[in-house]
Amino acid sequence: MMEMLKELVGQKVTIFSNAGDQSVQEVVRVEAIEGQIIKVQKGDREVMYFNLQHVRLIKPF
Repeated sequence: MMEMLKELVGQKVTIFSNAGDQSVQEVVRVEAIEGQIIKVQKGDREVMYFNLQHVRLIKPF
């Protein structure tokens, strides 16, 4: 599965994830994927890290 996700590095995607009882949707650019962590950049400076166990869907543009 991880090899399939590696092709998303550098691409703009929408990540749908769960945060507690809430569903979160973020439009980001994938910076890196290592193990169970995906590093993304939102805007010019904001960097976020998602645990893939909490990601429901990654939708490429």
